[in-house]
Amino acid sequence: MGQAPSSPSSSHDDALGSDDATGAGNRFAVQPVTPHLKAKGATLVLEVDALGFRLLKPRTLDAINAFGWGEIHSWLHSPGRFSFRFYEEKSQSIVEYNFKLQHLDELLASMEVFIEAVMSQRKAKAISDTEFEQLLEQLEQTIPADRAARISTAAQFCFFTSLQVCTDHAVQF
Repeated sequence: MGQAPSSPSSSHDDALGSDDATGAGNRFAVQPVTPHLKAKGATLVLEVDALGFRLLKPRTLDAINAFGWGEIHSWLHSPGRFSFRFYEEKSQSIVEYNFKLQHLDELLASMEVFIEAVMSQRKAKAISDTEFEQLLEQLEQTIPADRAARISTAAQFCFFTSLQVCTDHAVQF
């Protein structure tokens, strides 16, 4: 993924790598295109890790903003450019951040590694097909007003797969 810098003030034209001592994700120098981000600096650091994205100050690596994978609405890229959209609670709208960067392929590869790790963890916690069938049987025997609470309780302990949710055995609410 990029070379680890010798210090936080390494060349901003390079992928900044990661800091294994702190458990940080992979860092990339980015130049904001979004007007209000430009006010934060001509160059920022975009960190990608198992939790999502963080925008950091380049010299101190202090966090400016954090975006969990679940908050990120979508992302897109073109040569030398990357943008992502997220829901901003304050404005109650979808906001888009745009950046220029030199190491787009490394950024995308890093994102893929972390997303695959998250998906693997979730798959490991997925309810088995047998347990899912048992849950469906329980739901069929439960009054409709109590079904959502049962599903909510089950979801606290495991994940459902899309194949399970999109089954022909759907329970009516």
